[in-house]
Amino acid sequence: ADVELEGTAQSGDSLTFYDENNDIIGTGTVKQDGSFDVTMTTALAEGVHTVTATETDPSSQLTSPASDPFTVDVLPAPPIITTLVNAQPVVNGAFVELQGTAEANETIALFVDGGTTLVGTTVADGSGNFDVTTTVGIGDGAHSFTATETDSFGLTSPASSGFTVDVIPSTPSITTLVGQPIDNGTIDLQGTGEKP
Repeated sequence: ADVELEGTAQSGDSLTFYDENNDIIGTGTVKQDGSFDVTMTTALAEGVHTVTATETDPSSQLTSPASDPFTVDVLPAPPIITTLVNAQPVVNGAFVELQGTAEANETIALFVDGGTTLVGTTVADGSGNFDVTTTVGIGDGAHSFTATETDSFGLTSPASSGFTVDVIPSTPSITTLVGQPIDNGTIDLQGTGEKP
């Protein structure tokens, strides 16, 4: 990921940024107002990184000691939900099974309609494929499912793009014929269906 850092230092000085391995990951110059806003030239991989900086005076070429460490958490990319298993129709109250891709061996959490309540979880396989089924039945309507992934550092990705699943009403049941129909008369039937 491209990392952008802001801070303050001596106006006009040059800055050098280092990662936890003491490799240079970026350089920049302090603005006249003493602020800096520098995007690192080396992308940082997912995980927890420690960044330090040194400051060099351009006239004397003297360089400061390293700054205090600054922690940068690089989150995993969001997973991608690709497939509704056993495609439509999904009936009211059914468990919904979805497949997708993520980083290998990371934990997938499933949510519905922008909620924060977990409705399913699984772990992506070694190739990054996952298959997750909701732990609760889903009511009828158009629902948007999203997923996050959590890596071995305990960092959780942003939510994935929404994946829409249309859940249709369950089939009504006709149970009783009321009275005896007469030729060209009305027919009165009773049964059960979903509550409004």
